[in-house]
Amino acid sequence: MTDINKNNHSKLSRTVPELVLSSLRRKMISNQIKDSQGTSLSNFQFLVRAHLLVNKLKNESIESHVGIFLPASIPSALAGIAVMFMDKVPVYLNFTSSSEAVSSAIEQCHIQRILTSKVFVKKAKLPDREEYVYLEDLFKTIKVSDKICALIAALTISADRSKKKLFPNLSSSIENTITVLFSSGSTGIPKGIELSHKNILSNLSAIADVLKINDDDIIIGYLPFFHAFGFCGHFLMPLIKGVPVVYHPNPVESKKIGELIAEHQCTILFATPSFLNGYIKKCTAEQMRSLRLVIAGAEKLQRITAEKFKGKFNLYPIEGFGATELSPVATVNVTENEMDLGKKCGKLGSVGKPLPGVKIKIINPDTKKALDTGKEGLMLVQGPNVMKGYLGNPELTNKVIVDGWYNTGDIAKIDDEGFIFVTGRYSRFSKIAGEMVPHTGVESIILEIINSDDAALAVTAVSDDTKGEKLIVIHTELSISVTEIIADLRNRGIPNLWIPKAMDFHEVETVPLLGSGKIDLSKLNVLANELAAK
Repeated sequence: MTDINKNNHSKLSRTVPELVLSSLRRKMISNQIKDSQGTSLSNFQFLVRAHLLVNKLKNESIESHVGIFLPASIPSALAGIAVMFMDKVPVYLNFTSSSEAVSSAIEQCHIQRILTSKVFVKKAKLPDREEYVYLEDLFKTIKVSDKICALIAALTISADRSKKKLFPNLSSSIENTITVLFSSGSTGIPKGIELSHKNILSNLSAIADVLKINDDDIIIGYLPFFHAFGFCGHFLMPLIKGVPVVYHPNPVESKKIGELIAEHQCTILFATPSFLNGYIKKCTAEQMRSLRLVIAGAEKLQRITAEKFKGKFNLYPIEGFGATELSPVATVNVTENEMDLGKKCGKLGSVGKPLPGVKIKIINPDTKKALDTGKEGLMLVQGPNVMKGYLGNPELTNKVIVDGWYNTGDIAKIDDEGFIFVTGRYSRFSKIAGEMVPHTGVESIILEIINSDDAALAVTAVSDDTKGEKLIVIHTELSISVTEIIADLRNRGIPNLWIPKAMDFHEVETVPLLGSGKIDLSKLNVLANELAAK
């Protein structure tokens, strides 16, 4: 067994490309990697293509960081692995971000080459960039001699450092950077988050152990690899654990994803709550019958979503807590009884307990002192999954990581059984008439009142001359009137300062979201100010 399967997640010695190479060679004839276009590759075929790509990329001027502009797909996985085999750092760029955000990421990483596809660039309507290297053009130049060399390499090059035939320049340190993932940019310029081999591998190991992921599982992979959840769960998890994966490039095509789950009998679904709502509306119970685990992350899982998913598919989504800076998972809400895995959550409303090797504490944000059980405060995380830091920004890194503890910016509490409850974010609060009002708290209550899968809703705030700030509700078409919502809020005894005025509800065609499905806070604030000024 490889290091990734050991229970001691801190004693890792082999790097990501070594483990991928070892895993692929262990089951050479296994049909592990498929996609929605009908492509099916054995581990050996994938490995041969990766070697072909390595040989072709040697003719390019490849710097230390290589951009990749592709959705979740076999070519995207091949590109990432080929770059790693060259001992370079793959940087999956967010093709749903603004051109300015992408340019910032390119500049921060000093990227001179971006691997992509002409078909994808055209379909996604991406702007032309001089850094593009088209995979179609590279593979058109393949000769018989190239194929023979790739076949020999796939059969002979070993991941064992005690043997001579190894990639000559392959990194030997698990502390080195394996990728740079950029923050969503929802609150400003995207930050480059440097993750090491150790960060990713310790997290994969812990997740696989807690969720009991095994060779019999099949993962449906649709989250883009610029998303930390996608990079870890859809890209590297299948390749390192030897778990088959089925790729689909568009995460919002819920109906198609349901069809793929049924066709390939997928057992594991990593998803955001936004995407779960899509499956509730577009997928049948029969299509989802093969699933044994649904893991929800990246945003808060509303209870109404969880209950509707369980009601329709007889499977309870397991919520976790994480951040890109945490590689990305810190907690998972599972029960102590393995037989209940996927059938029940650990505790309703909780994000669960820390993964093995991860520590969490709640502190007073002013005094920095640890708080007692049940007290709300600032949540800090420590463990091998905590990022190396923000690329080229040691000052910001030192602000969020102190003595090895990462400041999540989240407000949370821990109960007497060790379950963690995240109650809000310090950045998503308004100070109204001297009282702190949580945007996420108000959102949750309104969503519970409207009880609809069709409506999207987000709460933010704008300046107010009288009370400092006032709440603004941005929403799509609602199933009940604003008057009814406000009346229900009052009947529930919600504090008056938490209740938005009817004039501050604004209907829009779509609530601004990021490619990950999270609310785009930056665009939301701009939109709120525009609507409030009318």
